[in-house]
Amino acid sequence: MKKLFNFIFAKQKRRKTQNRKLLEEEYDQSLELYKELKEWFVSSYDKRLEGLVLEDD
Repeated sequence: MKKLFNFIFAKQKRRKTQNRKLLEEEYDQSLELYKELKEWFVSSYDKRLEGLVLEDD
């Protein structure tokens, strides 16, 4: 996960200094990163929901 966040922050820093189009490789990496972060978020949310207990009124 640390690798993913470092990748994001490095991209943001570069983007501030260079206003250019993404290379195809960078676009593919961005899509892969998005997919991995989405899976991580959904997994974390599911684990959180498992811990909740429904109460009857």
